[in-house]
Amino acid sequence: MLSFVVSIGIVVGLIQVAGYLINDLLHLTGWMKTFSQFNAVILSLYPVKFTFWSVVNKITSDVRTNV
Repeated sequence: MLSFVVSIGIVVGLIQVAGYLINDLLHLTGWMKTFSQFNAVILSLYPVKFTFWSVVNKITSDVRTNV
């Protein structure tokens, strides 16, 4: 449960950083801003997906070996 909460926190943090970069540093507008925001959300989900998957996989393998 803790790893899930930490994963969600990481995603929210990465999306906030991406929003700052897109809006304040790069000053993107129009379709380029929309495209960049969409890609930022997708890219921020992948590292957390693999991290959370590895934690869940380790827990399930430990449960299987103890049964």
